[in-house]
Amino acid sequence: MSAAKEESKADRECYQGISHAKEGIEANRETHQDMSAAKEESKADRECYQGISHAKEGIEANRETHQDMSNTNKK
Repeated sequence: MSAAKEESKADRECYQGISHAKEGIEANRETHQDMSAAKEESKADRECYQGISHAKEGIEANRETHQDMSNTNKK
């Protein structure tokens, strides 16, 4: 009887360990999903910053073109 009790206790501890491991796996999965979302968000942010940079370059180029046209018209 005592051996069966010990075995049962060991089994419960194993099941608790499995349960905790499953919870850890699920938490890791959620973390990885969050990281993946953050990665996508970061990628989107970089693309936006690149777009801003290109837009600023375009504005500067337009400004130079307008100055050149203005200088040509003054001559």
